[in-house]
Amino acid sequence: MKKSIGPIFLAFVFLPVLLSGCAPAATPVPPTFTPFPTNTPIPPTVTPTLTPTPTLVPGPTGTPIFPPIESFVGIWQNVDGNTRSWAKIEITNNEDTLSADFWLHEPPTEEWVSLYPDGLYFHEGSASARYSGNPVLMFSDHGSATYNFTFSLNGDTLHVTTFMDYTDNSGSADETLEDDFLKLVPTFPVSEQIVFYYFVQGGIHFVPEGSVLTPILLFPASSDEPYTSDTAADLRTALELVLQDERNGWISSDLEIVDVTFRDGHADMVLQGEYFGESEEVLNAASMQILLTVFANPSVQTAAVTLNGDTIGNLGVSISTNAKPADYVYTRAEMETYLKEHAYVLP
Repeated sequence: MKKSIGPIFLAFVFLPVLLSGCAPAATPVPPTFTPFPTNTPIPPTVTPTLTPTPTLVPGPTGTPIFPPIESFVGIWQNVDGNTRSWAKIEITNNEDTLSADFWLHEPPTEEWVSLYPDGLYFHEGSASARYSGNPVLMFSDHGSATYNFTFSLNGDTLHVTTFMDYTDNSGSADETLEDDFLKLVPTFPVSEQIVFYYFVQGGIHFVPEGSVLTPILLFPASSDEPYTSDTAADLRTALELVLQDERNGWISSDLEIVDVTFRDGHADMVLQGEYFGESEEVLNAASMQILLTVFANPSVQTAAVTLNGDTIGNLGVSISTNAKPADYVYTRAEMETYLKEHAYVLP
């Protein structure tokens, strides 16, 4: 048994050695290689953050003041025609600062009444204050006395409290005045008779509604002729009254009315001839005399008035840049604005 095991054992040991030495060399198989990530940086994925559209918040504009400053602006007349206090107050606006001028109704004396039977107002000074709402407080120093004003607007009525503190050691007792005023709104006079405008010269004791300062003073007057249903005929009558009035501050040569027509609220008037005046102011007043007379007729809403083919509004205008087109049409709103801006009241 032992002799048979030895050769078999050697065969198992040396046979693999021989086979490995005689067999052809094996082709090497490269190992499977998984490369490492390169070092090239990969930018991170950025999720964009949406910037919200900014909400525009308006800057502070301030709360509108009530009532508006225009509520105080104007000419205010005392409701008491026999007042011994302020007869008239004129309030103006300059860049949101109110200024007030006062006219005092003097106590009537025998001499005063004989000189001014219709009354006379005397200017007594002014005061001002930045507008901040109702009421308005103003202060004025007249040397011998200080005046403290309170303007309270209640609907259409302006109540004015005036505290007068006498500082001149005169022994005069301090006073407090309480007055109510209504705003004067200049308008064309209302009349059943034809109205025309005329030049005013000399002393003035009474100012009718609708009076203007151009700077030459023009007053309205009622004729003896009543208004009719024929507006064109009424306008011709009114213009004839203007041209023939002896108080005119101008003279004319062959000035005549060529044509007057009226339709649907619009008036067309054609004048021919020459105006002569000693100054541009006189000629300007002459043109306004015509236009105010035309719009004193309540039926007229628009009007074109020409003199020798040019608008009457260019009469007395020497600067071409101020001239209006020859066919310029005036409106009632335009003339009412002029009336308010140039309204004349007793100073």
